[in-house]
Amino acid sequence: MAQSLSRLAEWQVTMVARVIEEQYGQVTPDTSRETTAAVLPALEELQSYVWRRHLAAAVRRMTVAAGAEGEDRDTWPLVVGFADMVGFTRTTRRRSTTELSEMIERFGSTTTEVIADRHGRIVKTVGDEVLFVADDTAQGAAIALALQDRVRAEPALPELRIGLAAGPVLVRYGDVYGEVVNIAARLIAHARPGSVLADRGVADALTGDPRFTLRPLRSVAVRGYRHLHPWLLERAG
Repeated sequence: MAQSLSRLAEWQVTMVARVIEEQYGQVTPDTSRETTAAVLPALEELQSYVWRRHLAAAVRRMTVAAGAEGEDRDTWPLVVGFADMVGFTRTTRRRSTTELSEMIERFGSTTTEVIADRHGRIVKTVGDEVLFVADDTAQGAAIALALQDRVRAEPALPELRIGLAAGPVLVRYGDVYGEVVNIAARLIAHARPGSVLADRGVADALTGDPRFTLRPLRSVAVRGYRHLHPWLLERAG
């Protein structure tokens, strides 16, 4: 809890400092006290509201998972996706600190909006990569394709590689673990810029869905998997 709230506090302080700079031109003790006194009560109320909504959603998901026959309480059937910015290391060398900060912020806000709008959840963001999950395979596929479309429309962002896998996932302390997570991460290494690679679990679940097309590709060897069979996921039509 302390780790999560520490990150939240860092983000909130940065956000308030930017508000102060926009309104007053610079951050001073007087402007900090004035703005904090005005913002903090509303921020606390909003924080409590958001926490309660997430708490209710987590209980609902756990109840559904516990009701599944033969399933462990901590193991949920999920779709796991990794979205990775192409050439991030090379990009960081060509951009200033300010430009890099704006790119990372834009990446975070864009991915958050797309994933939330399609009923997915962000597990974590690590630099140039975002890990997300969805309860339904079609939702996960729609999120992956929507992320590609949205990022293509953002000139400040490089293209994405996305790996998608479906199956039983161990959910612990807000993070996800297991073979499904590993496969989604491994698929990124073989995805071309602007593409989405899916595993057999996703391909089987989407068979017959008229909204998507899946083309089988040649099996690949990745760390931990000598014969991993990827499918290229695209929007039908």
